[in-house]
Amino acid sequence: MANRMKKPEHSKGEQDEDGRLHTCYSRNVIPVSVGLGWFVSKYWCLFTTFVGLNLLQSAFTR
Repeated sequence: MANRMKKPEHSKGEQDEDGRLHTCYSRNVIPVSVGLGWFVSKYWCLFTTFVGLNLLQSAFTR
């Protein structure tokens, strides 16, 4: 059972890089989905809300 509790093999630097990529991607998706919500369908604003809540959640879990 103790073998299941091993730490991940990637380093902290890799985790930070993944977090930065996630944040960068999310920050670019928000304006795109707002534009789609404005010009295509109001339901794209739901996607914007989801991405924003995901960013908010990731700010508190790091």
